[in-house]
Amino acid sequence: MFSRFKIIVVGVAIVLIFGLCVVFSYQYQMISSLKDENRRQSELISKQESANKKLIRSLELEREAVIKEQAIINQLKVKSNEANQIINKLLKKDTCANTNLHSDVIKQLQSLSSN
Repeated sequence: MFSRFKIIVVGVAIVLIFGLCVVFSYQYQMISSLKDENRRQSELISKQESANKKLIRSLELEREAVIKEQAIINQLKVKSNEANQIINKLLKKDTCANTNLHSDVIKQLQSLSSN
């Protein structure tokens, strides 16, 4: 009976050892799988960070270009307004500004402006 008990104990021990080996093997595979997934996610995060940096730089360059363009537009508006004021002053001073136009000239100018 002692040998039968011994066989049962050895059998249970073998089953436990085999079960532990299966559990450890599963855990090892799970850890390996998680490490691979972690590595892939790290690579993806790194690529996304790089892409974000490029996009941020592009946005900064575009913003600078828009600011420069707006400054140029503002300068041109100021110059245009100054030129208009100068032209208006010159025309008001000129004697032809107070001269009445013939009706033919008025009609011709009206037809040109309507086109």
